[in-house]
Amino acid sequence: MKKKIIVTGGCGFIGSHFIKLFKNKYQIINVDKMTYASRTVHNDVENHKYDICNKAYMDDLFQYNKDAIAVINFAAETHVDNSISDSDPFVQTNIQGTKVILDLVRKYDMRKMIQISTDEVYGHIEQCGEVKAFKEEDELRPRNPYSASKAAADMMCLAYHNTYMTPVIITRTCNNYGIAQHEEKMLPKFCKQMSNNQGMTLYGSGGQMREWIWVEDNCRAIHLALEKGKEGEVYNIGSGNDYTNIEIATMIAEIFDKKDGYLRHLPDRPGHDFRYKVDYSKIRELGFTEQADFNEKFKQVVEWYRNTYDLVNKIRRES
Repeated sequence: MKKKIIVTGGCGFIGSHFIKLFKNKYQIINVDKMTYASRTVHNDVENHKYDICNKAYMDDLFQYNKDAIAVINFAAETHVDNSISDSDPFVQTNIQGTKVILDLVRKYDMRKMIQISTDEVYGHIEQCGEVKAFKEEDELRPRNPYSASKAAADMMCLAYHNTYMTPVIITRTCNNYGIAQHEEKMLPKFCKQMSNNQGMTLYGSGGQMREWIWVEDNCRAIHLALEKGKEGEVYNIGSGNDYTNIEIATMIAEIFDKKDGYLRHLPDRPGHDFRYKVDYSKIRELGFTEQADFNEKFKQVVEWYRNTYDLVNKIRRES
């Protein structure tokens, strides 16, 4: 019989890829609020349309699934621009929702909880040329409401482990790329703009640098933390694939065979971090290795979005 795990936010981008990768290994109980950003409906796992902040519903679900070996909390509000406009949903889901899960893990004596976090909790590395990567023990210095809410959730998890010995592990990953991501995120947004013959919109100069990992590689690292990670520890998940936003835009333009006129620069957003980079040697010590070749996989993903948006535009023209 397959072991049972509870996955929250399993209809979102990373959570849905995790379920697709590991649904044959585990009996998965998926909990998702089904917000605007939920992109995938799973027909072959048990699904519950719950808000993780609803204590009564979540308590019933945990009580009924007390035999689950772990809960993986992907559920989160994630779009930085939205957090700047209105931080309330981020405080509710990312902080209060995480606390609800922590309390239930403690109440029902679950064996393990994986909290999915982000490299953005560290803040930014101020000088792009500086050779440095954030380590798990580095101070958290979030600079926007989204990253602050995730940092607060991380601190709550570590406090529960310290106070109650709650068996929680935190993963902090860099920028994910892959298919079926909501178009508010940079890669699908840029591809949609190109398919619509619009210029890709860059904040400021576009010199902000990010580290990019294929979503399935991230999911495998998360699974490794589930199987081999130590309770109370944090594991960075990185790739070494560092690119500025304008470099990403240029690569997309090349795939679209666009030579010029493909950029539109916007005023920089408030609190925009300049550079993220993590030291992920700790997760590699558990056995993590990337499977994706960035250039090859990035092109495949961009082509998927290009074909998807071209099909949407074709249907619109013919309707």
